[in-house]
Amino acid sequence: MNIKYHPGLTVDKWSSLTFSQQILNVVSELNRCKNWIKDSHPLLMRESLARALELIDLTIACAPRPNAVKELLRCREALSGFYVAPSVSYQEYLLTMRSLMDMDPTASALKTSMAA
Repeated sequence: MNIKYHPGLTVDKWSSLTFSQQILNVVSELNRCKNWIKDSHPLLMRESLARALELIDLTIACAPRPNAVKELLRCREALSGFYVAPSVSYQEYLLTMRSLMDMDPTASALKTSMAA
């Protein structure tokens, strides 16, 4: 796996984190992206999305929960769509971010504190 945005990170290091920690790291990057969408900074938004996609790829490579892989791939597809889109709907982005958070109880509990 080619790691571009997190140079010191390997699949082995990433797999040493719990699934909750992995999802929360992805959500942290997506939250940065959310702020760039809100502030209309498409370049910074795409950079945050690229970092989040890399973390999702690492999570998929670890396959911590086989049943989660399908949902991670769906989320990755939606986020990739935002990456290539000429403009991003803030509300659609929030729905995608929240669907990822719903995959983990710890992340899901944070949804109210990360409301738009």
